[in-house]
Amino acid sequence: MATPTTTATSLLKSSHTALGGGTRRDNESPEVADNYNNLGNTHLAQARHKAALNDYQKALAIYLKVYGDMHPKWLIVIAI
Repeated sequence: MATPTTTATSLLKSSHTALGGGTRRDNESPEVADNYNNLGNTHLAQARHKAALNDYQKALAIYLKVYGDMHPKWLIVIAI
C-alpha cells in the first residue's frame, strides 16, 4: 500500500514528466516549486523535518529564481 510520502513523491515525478521530462528548465517552473512546497507540507505533517526542510529549500530556490525576491509568492514557503 502506498504511503502519503510515496504518493506525493510519485506525483512530483509525474509533474516533472508532464512538464517535459524533467529538463533543467522544467525543474525550475513555478508548478514544480508548488509541488516541492506541497511535498514539504506532507513531510512536515509526518514529522519528517529534514525532508520537509529540503523540499522547502528547493521550492524557495525555484520561486526566487522565477519571481525574484520582491514577489510575494515565495513567502508561502517561509510562512510555515
